[in-house]
Amino acid sequence: MIRVPCSVIPKAPVSGYFDVDLGAKIAHFVLKLSFVQGWEKLNTVNFLPDKKSRLYRAFLFAIVSKNFSARGFKKLPIPLSDTDLKHSIILSNRIHSLMTDRSDGPIGSLPEHLLVEILTRLPICEWVQVSCVSKHWAGMFQGEYLWQTAISRKWPSAGFRKRWPGPIPRGSARRRFQALYVSENLVPSGGEIDELVGHTFLYLKEQLESLVIPPSSILHGTIIDQFIACGRTGEKAHELASNIWIAVIDNLEENQQTFMLLKHLAQEGDFFLPFPYSRSYKVLWRVFDKLFTDFRDCFSRADYHDALASAKSRFQPVPSLWLGH
Repeated sequence: MIRVPCSVIPKAPVSGYFDVDLGAKIAHFVLKLSFVQGWEKLNTVNFLPDKKSRLYRAFLFAIVSKNFSARGFKKLPIPLSDTDLKHSIILSNRIHSLMTDRSDGPIGSLPEHLLVEILTRLPICEWVQVSCVSKHWAGMFQGEYLWQTAISRKWPSAGFRKRWPGPIPRGSARRRFQALYVSENLVPSGGEIDELVGHTFLYLKEQLESLVIPPSSILHGTIIDQFIACGRTGEKAHELASNIWIAVIDNLEENQQTFMLLKHLAQEGDFFLPFPYSRSYKVLWRVFDKLFTDFRDCFSRADYHDALASAKSRFQPVPSLWLGH
């Protein structure tokens, strides 16, 4: 299972930390795009050493971090020979002279649409670190344009989808990117990327992590209504809702709050509702399974026996892994 919580999406800058490998990736895209955009003056490819060499990494990092002096290069965590050092300075100064320096470095003077093209090509897992480089970059991640560009690049057909009826809205471009990412990586849907499934996952996760948790029957009913409003059959809506519940439960943080939530879900009484609004037994099974495997040490002896008795009243036989405290 891929465990990639939505916290990978940048929220706000926290520091000015920037490592060599990430600097190399960004600067590499700067050069690559400069050739595509026809910036002839930046075409210094004859000066570039092999991309795997220490010189190349040092040079790329220097573009981003403004270490254009010999002293700056010597401070980099990459050992360079005198020849490498000389070539790095020559090449860096050539590019630096074509850009106006700003507080966030020469790369910051690039047009914003090119910065977006560069940043959206980086791995998603590094976006949090990228957003911490400067306030300008953090602001780009908080705006709509970067997320719209990322969506159109990764899921080209997503831009043509219409809004849907029902209680769960589509939201901003950033929210849509999260939903599409969740649908592709966290919720099994037969190889199909369904944006609505991702939005439903985010809705349910937020409701379960709120201070006042609505009854699970209401949450389940809301999800069923949403899928039926979008044309799903009752059977398909029930299947999708069950998959989303399980995906959310599997991707909750392992902490005291999650333990209390799972205990609350396990202790809820049975609601006799017609299909498809009835709760799925495989979801309830996953709740007990997670309690008795991942959170067994959090139980007191009395609470453990109460939870086990509740499990035995619903499932027979219970797995041997659930037994023993």
